[in-house]
Amino acid sequence: MKNRFVPAMPEGLARACPPGLAAVLMAGLLSACGGGGGGGGGGTPTPTATLSADQKIYEDAALHGGIGGISYNVPYGGGVLASGNSFVYSTLTTLSASPLASGSQTVTPRLATVAPSLTPPSPHKSWYLVGGQFVARSTTANEQVSYDGTAVQVVRYADDNQTIVDGFHEDAFREVALSGSVSSAPAELLGVLPLDQWAAGGNFSAATPWQPGAFYVARKETLTADRTLLEACYPLANLATASTATMPPPCFSGSLASRFPLTLWFPASSHPRETYAAADGTVSTLQGLQVWTANQPEPGGGYLTRSYRVFIQQGGAIYAGVMQRQGTAATSTLSDGSVVGEVFALNQAAISTVGQGVVLTPSTPRQTAGILRGLSTLDLYGIGGTGVNGALSPQDLRTHYDVPPALDGTGQTIAVVDSPGPSWINYIDDLQAYSLAFGLPVCASAAGSCFQHVDLSNGAFIGSSQVLVNTDERAVPDVTAVADPAHSPVAMYFRQRWTMEGGTSVGAPLWAGITALIAQQKAAAGTSLAASVAAAPGGFNGLLYRGNLFATANPALEALAGGTIFAQEVSCGSCSVVPGYNDVAGLGTPDVASLIAAF
Repeated sequence: MKNRFVPAMPEGLARACPPGLAAVLMAGLLSACGGGGGGGGGGTPTPTATLSADQKIYEDAALHGGIGGISYNVPYGGGVLASGNSFVYSTLTTLSASPLASGSQTVTPRLATVAPSLTPPSPHKSWYLVGGQFVARSTTANEQVSYDGTAVQVVRYADDNQTIVDGFHEDAFREVALSGSVSSAPAELLGVLPLDQWAAGGNFSAATPWQPGAFYVARKETLTADRTLLEACYPLANLATASTATMPPPCFSGSLASRFPLTLWFPASSHPRETYAAADGTVSTLQGLQVWTANQPEPGGGYLTRSYRVFIQQGGAIYAGVMQRQGTAATSTLSDGSVVGEVFALNQAAISTVGQGVVLTPSTPRQTAGILRGLSTLDLYGIGGTGVNGALSPQDLRTHYDVPPALDGTGQTIAVVDSPGPSWINYIDDLQAYSLAFGLPVCASAAGSCFQHVDLSNGAFIGSSQVLVNTDERAVPDVTAVADPAHSPVAMYFRQRWTMEGGTSVGAPLWAGITALIAQQKAAAGTSLAASVAAAPGGFNGLLYRGNLFATANPALEALAGGTIFAQEVSCGSCSVVPGYNDVAGLGTPDVASLIAAF
């Protein structure tokens, strides 16, 4: 889970990101995923003669150690925290004097690690449209704090510390004292900073006591002027990254008038995220540029504040962004999905407490990592669901595929084919964790005991055969296995956390395991599957197609139930699932006992 739990509307990511990526829970944000934008502060503040209740709460934190939040990237449900992938750090703002007595105060937010040995990432940089130009602001750029009547006013600057990019009016402050253990923290705090979930995953000690004087602050924030935020965009399907440059590149070239309809895609996906016709918005001049602004705000699930899609023409380039209007109120989305109209921040003592409780290496990550995510959809196929999170376990799969009890793959080697990854990924630990959770035999600590790891950086060899990455999509299936991630997902332990998967990510390993069981049975009978594969034209596929495995009373490959399915997904238009080969399921789904007998 990746999060910014921050004291003021930050310029960081605030979009609820698509599946497959890390989930984002943002506290009190008024910004957009990938974004940057433009705006300005309000008028000249007018302080009161004495501190108001709101200003006193603000100074209780800001003048005594600082007020700020915690940004983190912690594996969902727990796991090993490693520098370079995980982080837990604070962004703290500290006043040197009261604005009431000394006037407006310039402050510089500072980043500091909260968890030992976890290096904070570089300060996030966002881009704003100001005066017809895109200007950058980093997380650590200056802010100016002043008092406006009984409220607090914050103005933020670009990296030049001169150009105002946005401003906020803050009032309705609440100070909530923290005492006892962290496990007794109020639900609203745990909703934006889920320390209870960290504890459930083994990454936090719930018994950690709050330090004396610890408290958090809740308050309301509104924008004091319109601002327009520049976003990274994905104008093409399956585009893995919008840019490696600092500033998001344009989405399209040409003029606004000639580009509609416009479609943006989810990152690295063939699924469109947004499509707009020209009539869905209005073209106007903003800061000297032609800008198309959507008539309706973005869906609430996409942003944590009311935002309107914009396309900005600058020269011959068209950029994507969002506009957030003066008076827009910030909201916080809690971990249960509810939305509240306040933002939250911690004082220094509370932040230090969090640092004391972080656990880098859980004592039992194999039992807890990822267990917090439940299966929210129905098991339509009646297969089972006794695994972690209610997903399918090895025993569910053995029962469903009729695996003989005596077969467990002993003596067989599985090739674990993997793409290159960072050094913190421990695939041996993944295998051991999965085995321990389900009471399966545990591999030795070195690769080669029960599997062979293959890194497909530039092609690799398994034995004498080179394996190359296939960049083409194949539309013709050979066989079928459990593949529906919504209704029959399989419990998997991947990169030190539990998850649920389907599709070829599950089907291919299942067939690898089934092949190992066939090889074990043949070895027990004094024959060799490897020899049969080597002798058969077409290898293992050839054995399947030659075997007529679906023509017996107890077929080894069975047709799926359901008749005509996926008509909208496949190139044949309407494909029937029938015994024998078909374009939906190939030869069919396996019955392992019958398949072994046939071999």
